[in-house]
Amino acid sequence: MTDIGTPTNNSPADVSQATAFTISDLLSFANNTGVFVGLGSQNFGTLNFSLSNPAGLDFGNGFFGTFTCTGITVLGSQPDHSIDLFATGLYSSGSFDGGAIVNESASVDLGFTQNGFGLADSAVFSIPAVPEPGSLALLGVGATVLGFKLRRRKV
Repeated sequence: MTDIGTPTNNSPADVSQATAFTISDLLSFANNTGVFVGLGSQNFGTLNFSLSNPAGLDFGNGFFGTFTCTGITVLGSQPDHSIDLFATGLYSSGSFDGGAIVNESASVDLGFTQNGFGLADSAVFSIPAVPEPGSLALLGVGATVLGFKLRRRKV
């Protein structure tokens, strides 16, 4: 994801001290991977959020679905240069996959960097891989066999 507008923060002299941010035009890329293959780029508009009010980082639309932010953590910062944020929340998919994903854990890695031209930002949205039903069945069979073997040793 990227911001095609101009990001701002409430502490323009030093982004590492900022506690509130505006992403003026959040846009996803068309070269998505995983569950988002074939989605195409999506524009989510302007986001205003703060470290104390993560709900401002909620985004989505009817096609992509929605991300509801539940918390933001500062991963690190460099004075007068950058701040890295990690947002956690829940994702529910939209019409592009028929709403197959409901309230799945998701995260957004955000980076804001000051340079000679102003403030730049970047974001990566991700959903942890969900095990396939076949993998879970194989795990269950293995655990059952292991349980029987341990039980036979005790008797």
